Amino acid sequence: MSVTSKEVNDDLKGIAAGVGFAAAYAWMDVFSRLFLDIIPLNKDSLEYIFIYALLATLMSLLVFYLIKSEGRRRRRAEENN
Repeated sequence: MSVTSKEVNDDLKGIAAGVGFAAAYAWMDVFSRLFLDIIPLNKDSLEYIFIYALLATLMSLLVFYLIKSEGRRRRRAEENN
C-alpha cells in the first residue's frame, strides 16, 4: 500500500488544524480573563457573554483577513517572478 503526497498533505492539514484549534482554545481563556480585567462585568451576565462573543468574532475576522491578504500578496509575488 503506497501513500500519495496528496494523502500526506491532507493528513498534515488535519494535524495543523487540530493544533490550531488547541492553540485557539488556550488563547480563548487568556482573552476571557483579560476581558474581565478591562470590563468588570459578572462573567455569567448576558452583557458579558454578548460583548465577549462580539469581540471574539471581530478578532477572528481580523485574523482571517490578515491571513487571506498575506496569501494574496504571496500569490502576486510568485506571479511576478
